[in-house]
Amino acid sequence: MEKALLEVLEMAICQNFKESSKFVRDHLSYEELRTKLEELYSLYYEISQKEKCEIFKDNAKEIIQGLLNMSLTDD
Repeated sequence: MEKALLEVLEMAICQNFKESSKFVRDHLSYEELRTKLEELYSLYYEISQKEKCEIFKDNAKEIIQGLLNMSLTDD
Protein backbone atom coordinates (compact mmCIF):
# COMPACT_ATOMS: atom_id res chain seq x y z
CA MET A 1 0.00 0.00 0.00
CA GLU A 2 2.80 2.39 0.87
CA LYS A 3 4.54 1.64 -2.41
CA ALA A 4 1.36 2.42 -4.35
CA LEU A 5 0.94 5.75 -2.53
CA LEU A 6 4.53 6.69 -3.26
CA GLU A 7 4.07 5.82 -6.93
CA VAL A 8 0.96 8.02 -7.09
CA LEU A 9 2.92 10.89 -5.56
CA GLU A 10 5.79 10.34 -7.97
CA MET A 11 3.47 10.43 -10.95
CA ALA A 12 1.75 13.54 -9.63
CA ILE A 13 5.10 15.34 -9.31
CA CYS A 14 6.03 14.20 -12.82
CA GLN A 15 2.74 15.66 -14.06
CA ASN A 16 3.70 19.06 -12.59
CA PHE A 17 1.56 18.93 -9.47
CA LYS A 18 3.07 21.31 -6.97
CA GLU A 19 4.33 19.96 -3.66
CA SER A 20 1.83 22.19 -1.88
CA SER A 21 -1.14 21.08 -4.01
CA LYS A 22 -4.14 19.59 -2.22
CA PHE A 23 -3.76 16.35 -4.19
CA VAL A 24 -0.16 15.83 -3.06
CA ARG A 25 -0.87 16.87 0.54
CA ASP A 26 -3.88 14.54 0.73
CA HIS A 27 -1.86 11.59 -0.52
CA LEU A 28 0.89 12.35 1.99
CA SER A 29 -1.66 12.20 4.79
CA TYR A 30 -2.72 8.73 3.59
CA GLU A 31 0.51 7.40 5.16
CA GLU A 32 -1.20 7.83 8.57
CA LEU A 33 -4.35 6.15 7.20
CA ARG A 34 -2.26 3.21 6.03
CA THR A 35 -0.83 2.78 9.52
CA LYS A 36 -4.29 2.83 11.10
CA LEU A 37 -5.59 0.30 8.56
CA GLU A 38 -2.66 -2.00 9.25
CA GLU A 39 -3.38 -1.76 12.99
CA LEU A 40 -7.05 -2.58 12.34
CA TYR A 41 -6.22 -5.58 10.14
CA SER A 42 -3.76 -6.79 12.77
CA LEU A 43 -6.49 -6.61 15.41
CA TYR A 44 -8.94 -8.48 13.15
CA TYR A 45 -6.30 -11.15 12.56
CA GLU A 46 -5.66 -11.57 16.30
CA ILE A 47 -9.38 -11.90 16.98
CA SER A 48 -9.86 -14.44 14.21
CA GLN A 49 -7.00 -16.56 15.54
CA LYS A 50 -8.40 -16.53 19.07
CA GLU A 51 -11.85 -17.55 17.84
CA LYS A 52 -10.41 -20.42 15.85
CA CYS A 53 -8.44 -21.69 18.83
CA GLU A 54 -11.41 -21.40 21.20
CA ILE A 55 -13.68 -23.24 18.82
CA PHE A 56 -11.06 -25.93 18.32
CA LYS A 57 -10.45 -26.34 22.05
CA ASP A 58 -14.14 -26.42 22.93
CA ASN A 59 -15.09 -28.96 20.27
CA ALA A 60 -11.90 -30.98 19.85
CA LYS A 61 -13.07 -34.01 21.85
CA GLU A 62 -16.43 -34.08 20.04
CA ILE A 63 -14.76 -33.79 16.65
CA ILE A 64 -12.27 -36.54 17.43
CA GLN A 65 -14.99 -38.79 18.83
CA GLY A 66 -17.08 -38.20 15.70
CA LEU A 67 -14.14 -39.07 13.48
CA LEU A 68 -13.41 -42.21 15.50
CA ASN A 69 -17.05 -43.28 15.26
CA MET A 70 -17.01 -42.71 11.50
CA SER A 71 -13.85 -44.74 11.04
CA LEU A 72 -15.25 -47.59 13.16
CA THR A 73 -18.41 -47.76 11.06
CA ASP A 74 -16.42 -47.60 7.82
CA ASP A 75 -14.51 -50.79 8.64
